[in-house]
Amino acid sequence: MTINKAQGQTIPNVGVYLPEPVFSHGQLYVALSRGTSRQTTRILARPNKDNDPSGKSTKNIVYRDVLV
Repeated sequence: MTINKAQGQTIPNVGVYLPEPVFSHGQLYVALSRGTSRQTTRILARPNKDNDPSGKSTKNIVYRDVLV
């Protein structure tokens, strides 16, 4: 299920696969907030050691020319 299709739903077990950084503001929030608990939510993201040496974060991509 895509992040957009999950909006407005409650899902007991959530897995978020992020092969690339999230695309827009709020998209990661929507994906993570669909779950009912932290214990049943899992994230698989490609680590980017250039931005975060610990590999525990993702970059929020903003295309400023789209917002103008």
